[in-house]
Amino acid sequence: MKRSLLLFSLSICFLGTCYGCREYDDNSVPSANTLIKSISLSLDKASYSPGSTVTITSDRTLNGNYFVRYRQLGHVMADQAISGKTWTWIAPENDFTGYLAEVYRKDGTEETVIGSIGIDVSSDWAKFPRYGFLSDFGQLSQERITEVMTKLSRYHLNGLQYYDWHYDHQKPLAGTALSPSASWLNISSTVCYRSTINSYLKEAKARNMKSMFYNL
Repeated sequence: MKRSLLLFSLSICFLGTCYGCREYDDNSVPSANTLIKSISLSLDKASYSPGSTVTITSDRTLNGNYFVRYRQLGHVMADQAISGKTWTWIAPENDFTGYLAEVYRKDGTEETVIGSIGIDVSSDWAKFPRYGFLSDFGQLSQERITEVMTKLSRYHLNGLQYYDWHYDHQKPLAGTALSPSASWLNISSTVCYRSTINSYLKEAKARNMKSMFYNL
């Protein structure tokens, strides 16, 4: 029985390899002009208030017949030509609504979608909470902190818990309220830096992400 399953699995792998690789003859090879690369899109915030400005960025410059349309379920809210790497859209006034930004290229009557991203328009993050957490509060560079927060925002996380950033459970703040310490050891004897935590808080606020104190 085991041998039969093994042979069956090998056959499937072989067939997948054969059908997954296709040889082109001279007449069927796509030309460079017909190849359209997909793009990756990002937003400046994890969520937006109704009526606010949404900034969308592509990972490469778009020149030519490129467009973006904004959908809400099956309804197209707007459709416009775009160029460059960054553009903006004014979010509708409808609260607690999700939209899809869909970038496509138009060649005559043919359209090819090359990238898309979801947009959450909500005045209260708790309506659709999407949790994440932070746990590294060492002496990180601003570049590294921005990289981490950009990735979490790309996941559309709108609530962040800060794990074990504090000095002690019964005394979270090292030092005093008027003069907090620049660094301290947390419950696992790991060094935490106040500058790192403050940078995380600033980056989260700029992306409309809520920060929460996690405590056992």
